Amino acid sequence: MDLLGLSDKYSLYDLKYICEEVLAKNLSLENFVARAKTAELFEATILRQAIVEFGIKFMKVLQERKEIHELPTEFFIEIIMKLQGKVGKLEDKVKALNKKFYEK
Repeated sequence: MDLLGLSDKYSLYDLKYICEEVLAKNLSLENFVARAKTAELFEATILRQAIVEFGIKFMKVLQERKEIHELPTEFFIEIIMKLQGKVGKLEDKVKALNKKFYEK
């Protein structure tokens, strides 16, 4: 993560991209909150996207971890909003299927 900070500080965008990719690929339940804080600090958009996707996928497990309360608020809001969007899309699909089924 030190390398990400240096690449950000000195505007080494290719290196920053590589650092973000590596950090994103190695996300885990144990480093989720720390990586979110890092992404926020260095405005790491690739890492941020990976964290949000990871958060959506593992929200149920993450909720049970005590460090989840240290997750930056912006990440929590984005994850919840995307989860709500997925639920809304799923509800729309169910309604469409019900409509098709009952029209026959």
